[in-house]
Amino acid sequence: MKSLKRTLLGLACAVALLGPATDALAASYCERSYYSDATYTVLVGERITTCQGQVYSWGVVTPYRLSACEPCGGGALTDATPDAPAPSAPEPAAVALPAQP
Repeated sequence: MKSLKRTLLGLACAVALLGPATDALAASYCERSYYSDATYTVLVGERITTCQGQVYSWGVVTPYRLSACEPCGGGALTDATPDAPAPSAPEPAAVALPAQP
């Protein structure tokens, strides 16, 4: 009985440390570049999402964003077009991205 308890305890610890056997992967690789204003000349931050679901980022998020994505496993890169806010919307404040380990 002690042997069974130890085995179950060891198995529970292994599952807790290793996490789920399958993690959901991202459907596409995306790069998002953030600029200081509508001229898109001063890069102030970036956020990259890999096909493995890892996210790398630096700088600040602004409403002036260029995005480029491609499907995981190959395919064409989508157009990098500005995603500016609607002219009638007030400009939101920049938000700092958390540092990634």
